[in-house]
Amino acid sequence: MKTEILEKIQHLINSKKNIIAEQEYIKKSEEARIVFGGTHSFPYISQEHFFKLKEHAVNYYNDRIREIDTELKRLMKECIEEN
Repeated sequence: MKTEILEKIQHLINSKKNIIAEQEYIKKSEEARIVFGGTHSFPYISQEHFFKLKEHAVNYYNDRIREIDTELKRLMKECIEEN
């Protein structure tokens, strides 16, 4: 059981690293075509709308990071209680 918990913890840590990297990429990106999936997805998006989309994406990633942190705390507590 402890091995399963540790594997879940490692998976969540890796997920968090990937989310943070993606979030940083979006924060730094200046072209909607690069961020939102290709030249045909949003070829004529306004700058204002683009910044709103970026903000929404960053907020989504913040929410996901909080969820992962909560789950990590729960799993670590569970792991400690097994000892």
